[in-house]
Formats: sequence, C-alpha cells, structure tokens
Amino acid sequence: MKKTAVIFALALMCVSCAPNGFHEYYRGLDRASAMLRPGMSVCETPLVDTMPNLNLHDLELKMYESGYGLLGSAAWAGTARETDADALDQGKEIGACLVLWSADFSHVESGVSAVPVYVPGPTVASYRKAYYNGRPYYYRSFYTYPGYTYYDSVPYSVRVFNYTGAFFARLRPEPLGVRTTEPPEDYMKKFDTRSGGLVTALRKDGSAFRANIFEGDIIISVNGRPFASDEALAATVRPGEKAEVKIYRDGKVLSKDIIMY
Repeated sequence: MKKTAVIFALALMCVSCAPNGFHEYYRGLDRASAMLRPGMSVCETPLVDTMPNLNLHDLELKMYESGYGLLGSAAWAGTARETDADALDQGKEIGACLVLWSADFSHVESGVSAVPVYVPGPTVASYRKAYYNGRPYYYRSFYTYPGYTYYDSVPYSVRVFNYTGAFFARLRPEPLGVRTTEPPEDYMKKFDTRSGGLVTALRKDGSAFRANIFEGDIIISVNGRPFASDEALAATVRPGEKAEVKIYRDGKVLSKDIIMY
C-alpha cells in the first residue's frame, strides 16, 4: 500500500511539472517574425481543433485552400497528457489563428524505477530529576534520531503517445490565390522555358478558383509577363485590376480574363 502511494504521488508530481510539449518542441516562426512576413495576419486567440489524418505537407496545402498559412509545427512522443489548453497557450504566444493537433497512442512503456523512500528516525523521551527549593521534580526531554533513505525498486507502466501540432496564421488576399511549384520537365522542354507555375492548391476565396482554374493547370503568364509566383505577381498588378491569364491544360493553351484580388 505504501509503495502504491509513493508511485501515485510521483505520478502527480510528473504531470504537474511536465513542460508544455507544444512549446518545447515547436519549430517555426515566432510572433514577431510572423508579423513581418508579407501576406500574414496574426491573431490574439486561436481556434483549436483536431488535426486530420494528413502529413504536414498535404495539411499545409489543404489549409491554404481556406486561407491559412503555416507558422510552424511541433511533434514528439511523450507520456504527459497534453490538452487543448496547452495548444492554445502556444498558439497565443506565436500569434496563431488556428491550431490543429492530435495525440495518437503509440505503445506501453514498462520498466523498474529506483524510488527513494525516507524512513524517519525514532523519537525517544528521557526523564531527569531535579530539585527546586529542596523539593524534587522531574522534567522530560525528547530526542529524534536521524532518519535514512533507501531506494526501492518499483515497477511502472506508462502509455506513450505521439503528439503532433500545426499552427496557422491568416493569409491576406493574394492576386490569384494559388500555390504553385515548378512545372514538369516535359512542359518546359515543349515550350523551351523555365518559367510558369504548376498549380498545387487554390484558395476557395481566390480569383483563380472562381475563374475555374484547377489543380494541375500550369499558369504561363499574366498580362504577357511570365508567371513566377503569386507573391511576385502582387508587385505588378493592383487589386480589382482585370488581367489576362494564360494557362496550359490538357495540351492546350487557354486565356482567361480574371479580376485580381
């Protein structure tokens, strides 16, 4: 019974003193850096929700569709039970607008731990005889002997979880609202160019999405200028401006007039 009480007390101590894993293992932008990042808006209190079963790259693209940009992430294995409040605290610190996290059971870790047990020394009383005004009386004193500590081998068994957290800021409107990557090699050989962007994600509130540009399309040019990225495009077009956008789809070059955001 005493051994069980010791284990329970140690468990409570470990939970109370455990660091916030979302803070300890976070890798990414802090609040100051996020505020300086073009196109990003930070928040004071983020929303906290469950992370879908996606790898971080696919999750980043999916959240881009809803107008969120990745600030950073945290991943670790641990026994402490993290909560929404822990994720919220880290989100507030870095200015996140949305926090997605998950805790997946990994395994049970068992072993034997050396637990210190303190045994107090005994306290003994002694009596002495004395005289006052010729009359005897007795007085009592106490002495406590030093205690000692020994280590007891105590078996333990704890559940280990894999934790993952992703932190997002709001993205400001972009001219087209697309995330692109380098076009495939066969396209670049066919047109003898290294410019253009293969669309990998579209913001649902973006002008490209509303103009029926799809994932897999290749943006060739905007107003006759070779397309590099949506970020670079923001320096050459104004919000509300109509622009001619040429795209490559299914072996054909198409032209669309799109109102820029």
